Amino acid sequence: MTTTAPTTVVNAFLKAFEDGDVDAALTFVHPDIVWRNPRLPAIRGKKLAAVVFSPLRGIVGFGVVTHHSSVDTPTPGRPVVRNERTDYLRVGGVETSFHVSGVFELADGLIIGWRDDFSWPSLFRGAFSKSPRPTDTQWLAPRDPGDW
Repeated sequence: MTTTAPTTVVNAFLKAFEDGDVDAALTFVHPDIVWRNPRLPAIRGKKLAAVVFSPLRGIVGFGVVTHHSSVDTPTPGRPVVRNERTDYLRVGGVETSFHVSGVFELADGLIIGWRDDFSWPSLFRGAFSKSPRPTDTQWLAPRDPGDW
C-alpha cells in the first residue's frame, strides 16, 4: 500500500483551493472532518464542508504562501501537520492577506481535523492596506461562471 506524506496531503488540499477546484480539495477530506476557525461554529462532516467550501468555485479567490510546516504523530496513525502561512482572499474588488497558524490532523491519509488560528482584526485590516501579494497571482484570475 502506498501512503502519501502528510505535508503533501495538506499542500495538495490548499493548492486545490487556490485553483478553485473544490471537488479536488474534497478528495483530501475525511468524511468525519471537523473544521474550526476562531469564534465560528465548527463545521462537522464532509457534506457540510462541501457546502461551506463552495464559494471557492469562483466567487472567492484564495491564495496561500506556506512559510513553515512540521509533522508530529502524537497518536499512532494520526499525524498532525502544523503550518505557518499567509492566506490571501479576494471577494469582488476587496483583497486581504493575513497570518494563519494551521493544524491539520490526518486519519487514513485524509484530513479529519483542521483548525486555523488567525486574528479577525488582522484579516479585516489587510483589506485596507497595501499588503504584499503572492508572486503567483493565478488565484486572482477571474473564473468562468460556467465552472461554478
